[in-house]
Order: sequence, then C-alpha cells, then structure tokens
Amino acid sequence: MLRIRGDLHREGAGGVGGDGAGEAGGRGLAGGAGARLRGPVLSRAPGGDGAGHGPVAGNLDARRAPRQGAGVSPFRARARAEIEAGPPAATLSPILRKLVADSRDQLSTASPSDARARAQAARAYAVDHLDELQEQLKESCARQGIGYHRAATAEEAVALVTQLLGDARRIAKSKSMVAEEVGLTHALRVRGKEVLETDIGEYIVDIEGRGPSHITAPALHLNRARIRELLAGAGEDVPDDDPVRLSRAVRDVVAEFFGEVDAGITGANAVIANSGRIVIVENEGNVSLGVSRPRLHIAITGMEKVVADEEAALAVLQVLAPSATAQPLTAYTHFLGAPDEGQERHLVVVDNGRSEILADERYRDVLRCIRCGACMNACPVYTAAGGLSYGSPYMGPIGAVVSPLLWRDGRHADLPSASSLCGRCSEVCPVGIPLHRMLLDLRAGEAENGGSRVEKVAWKSWAAAFAGRQGRAASWL
Repeated sequence: MLRIRGDLHREGAGGVGGDGAGEAGGRGLAGGAGARLRGPVLSRAPGGDGAGHGPVAGNLDARRAPRQGAGVSPFRARARAEIEAGPPAATLSPILRKLVADSRDQLSTASPSDARARAQAARAYAVDHLDELQEQLKESCARQGIGYHRAATAEEAVALVTQLLGDARRIAKSKSMVAEEVGLTHALRVRGKEVLETDIGEYIVDIEGRGPSHITAPALHLNRARIRELLAGAGEDVPDDDPVRLSRAVRDVVAEFFGEVDAGITGANAVIANSGRIVIVENEGNVSLGVSRPRLHIAITGMEKVVADEEAALAVLQVLAPSATAQPLTAYTHFLGAPDEGQERHLVVVDNGRSEILADERYRDVLRCIRCGACMNACPVYTAAGGLSYGSPYMGPIGAVVSPLLWRDGRHADLPSASSLCGRCSEVCPVGIPLHRMLLDLRAGEAENGGSRVEKVAWKSWAAAFAGRQGRAASWL
C-alpha cells in the first residue's frame, strides 16, 4: 500500500507504512558497516527485545500484554489496552471502508465471479494434492538448480536458513509471514547476523518494536506524526511528516544497505510445482534488489503455497492484488527460476503444524489462504480492536482461525471469540474459505473442552442454526 491514499492518511495510519500484496514479514532493523543508521543497532520500545512470534523466539505480545484481571481473556486485555491508548477504529475505519469499496470496484472490472472461481479452484486443487505437488516441486527445483529444503518445525526452519547463510553477515529481508511465524529475524540476530527489513512498513514497525498490525500494511496502526517520531528517534533526518519525505528517509537507508549485502531473504506468494518457479509480488522494488544483488537468495514459505502450474499461479494473482490493495496488479511480479551465474537460490518449505491442519477436514480449507488481508479489511472486530490485539503474526478473521491451529499450546485459544460471526470475512474471501464456519467450530471445540454444560448446549444450537449459512450468504459482489 505504498500509494498514499490522500487525506485518509494525513492523520490515519499507514501513510508510508504499507506495501503490496506480498507476505507480511518479520521485524528487522540492524545497523553495521555501510548502513546509515545512527541509532542503536536494534531500536526497540521499552520492554521489547525484538523477538518474533514463533516458538524459537517466544511471543513478544505475551511479554507486552497488560496484566489481566480474573476472567479476562488475553485478546480482550490487549484490545482494551489498545482502545484505551487510542481507539484503532478512529484510524482504521475510513481507510478500510475505502479499501473494501476500491477492492469491490477493482474486482468488478475483471469478471469477478470467474476470477474468484478460478482462484478458488486453483487453491482447492493444491490443498487436495499437497503431498503430490510438493514432490513435483522438489524435482522441478532440482532441474532449475534451486535448493529445495523441508522444515518440519520452526526450529528446523531457523536451523536450515542459518546453515544456508553460512558466513553471510549482512542480510536484506523482505516480507515473509512464515519468517515472522518462526521468529527468524530475531533468531538470526542472536546468531550475529545484521538483518535489515527492506519493506518500508516493516522497517517502521521494527523501530516501534510491537510488530505488524496488518498482513499487507504492517504500519497501518501508525499515523504520520508517530512515524516521523519513530524515524527521528532512530536518527533519521525527517523535518516534518510529509509522506514522501518519510518514505525517502527509509528508502535511503535501504539503498545504502544494498550497496554491500551478502544475502536476501524473501517470502513467496506461490511456488509452482511443474516448473519450480517462485512467485513474489511487491510494490516497492526492494524484492527486485533482494533477489538480484546478493550472491545468495533464500525464499521461505509455508508448504501450502504450492500451486500446480503457471495457469494456477496466474489465477491467484488475478484476485490477489485487487483483494489486498485494490490494484489490478502489484507494481512488480517476479517469476524466479534458475539463479544467475555465480548466485545461489534456495527454497525452504515449512510445515510447522500445517500437516495437522491438512488432516482435519473441518479446517483444511484454511490452507487455501493467499494472505490478501481482505477478511481483515471487512471485519468489524479487527477495525475496532486493531491488529496488535491478536498477539499473533496472523490477525483478523484468518488469524483467529489459523493461530490456534498452528500454536496448539493454548496461547491463542481465545481468538475465535474475537468475531461477531457476521460472515463478512467469508463473503469477501477471494478463494472461498468459510471462515465464519471455522470460527464457530473452534468456539464449539473450546466450549466442549472446558466450557460448562450450558455453553456446550448453546454451541450445539448455534452450530445447527449456522449449518446452512454459508450457502445462503449473499454474494459480496
């Protein structure tokens, strides 16, 4: 969301804090030789240590959560603190209303029913044939000269990336939801690596130290004045809060860092089984530099991001940018194949609980998700509470479903209750994930595991009442 949306962002969030439809990434800000960072190597808000959300790094939100009273869930406690500090809805409501309207208009110009049906079919096929497509992808990567690596857990993912980096010290990183999930940035810094987040929004939220609040616009919760304050505190010369000057200040740091960089780490919006190509979309141009300037490029992604072929990838791309940022396409779309001479390219495919989700018929379709953020933009609870209230790298309706499924230690067990069950998330999802149905099932499961007899009966009644809702839901378009 690099395009500044006029008056909406003057006092609202995200004026310079967003990107396109790429994966939201982990937090990272590091100085070092050649980096124009005059502040500390790692600038953090009081009490923060830069840890990510994954099992390797711990959960930053758990450490910064306000003290809870008896009977208050972690989500409610965080949401209360966010609202008391300054209601997120005051900033988010006008931005998200415009984004939802613009997305609807953008999809309406491109045969929306057909586009959504093709994307849904492409993702459904991938989920139904995941093991087969991963084997095909492995063979295709070998033909392309791309290293293919599987990681069963977050710890394995971090270990693999660390091993692949070897003696590489200066690392340019762009958006990756999975990197955030496994705590990669923090883990690499602990090992002495200099990691710079090269997306403008990720760079900014790293300075703040609280993490991203939206999948495609990580600094959506910050207004221009606060962004200027953060950049000035990190030593940047920002005389006012003009969005162009703020963006340029970050871009100057990133450009200088790229002058001497050893490795680039990215996410992936899709990986193509029959060709081995890695698909990444972006709006800022930092991915272009991150995959071409260094001698080493590592893409880290979830095992579910595989698609069968180029046609399936294009079907996803046709709905991704319109749903995420109301663009026909992002500014840059990369189909990365064999590395150039003298370069290395590796793909790290992470499971980290996805196989368990795949095996559960109730929730396996959540693996269709293309990380567009459309469900967040339409969600009244996300708008009211803000993304930081979820305490997870995955926020909004998709986060309320996937977080308790990925982290089964109970830390996110209350998130399914962060929903009004209005069904808007299911209506706007471009790949047809029945999120409201999954939220209801997760709530019922929580009640069965620890609820009272009255709660159990109530949830069974709700389940019966909602049984036909998905099929009867009015079309978003």
